[in-house]
Parts: sequence; C-alpha cells; structure tokens
Amino acid sequence: MTRTVHGGPAVKFGDPEYGQDGMIVCPRCGSVNLHHRTVHVYTRPMEDADGIHVETGCYSIDGGAAWKSGKSVIGVSAAPEAAFLGRRDDIRIEFWCESCSQSEDDTFLLLVVQHKGVTFIEWSADATPGAVRHA
Repeated sequence: MTRTVHGGPAVKFGDPEYGQDGMIVCPRCGSVNLHHRTVHVYTRPMEDADGIHVETGCYSIDGGAAWKSGKSVIGVSAAPEAAFLGRRDDIRIEFWCESCSQSEDDTFLLLVVQHKGVTFIEWSADATPGAVRHA
C-alpha cells in the first residue's frame, strides 16, 4: 500500500522490511535509525466486544510533560468495540525516524493485530479502524 504522509513523498506501508541482523527499517526512507515512543495495547475478553486501552510512554498521554521530567506514564481507559483494528487484541507502537521525520511528533505505527485466529504485523500511517487491510 502506498500513501502520501504529511504532504511528503509516497510511502510504502504494509509488511515490515528488515535490514542487517533483523533490524526493522523505516517504511518511508529505509533507515534503521528508528525510535519507538508511546505503546498502545487494546485488549478485550472476547472477539467483537468492548475492552480496555492501556497506553504507556513519555509523550502523548500528558502532552510531553513526563518526557521532559524523565518519567513514564501509564493510562488505562475503556475501549469501545469500534476502537479495535481486528476482531481481538492489537498493539500499536509509535515510531519516529532520525532520517526522515520532520520532528519527534512526526510518527508512524507498527501494528500487531489479531484477527480471526491469525496475527498480522504491519506499518501504518495511522491506526484508524478501517485504514488497515484486515480491519
């Protein structure tokens, strides 16, 4: 899948590509200099049900205050059925790239999604339900 992100060049999102020694590479530019930020976990007791969203990191939960203080933050909230990307659980890891991200807020996602008994892993420009191929 090719998308344009932030008005920039076309980006190939989808299956992760790997560099030397199994390092994941940026889906935009191919660099291995990636940094992960906030991790979002969506989990529920059974398929197609409501569940919970757990968010951890130093960036988005509190507007960056924890990052500036060197503290991590954990947030837990209800997650309606429509927030999930597949029929079961999913993990969304925000990344930014030293080579092509315009700032540390210019992120993209690595998704791990369980759907109908199989698990998908892919890059995505966003995690809007319906924006990923298996949702």
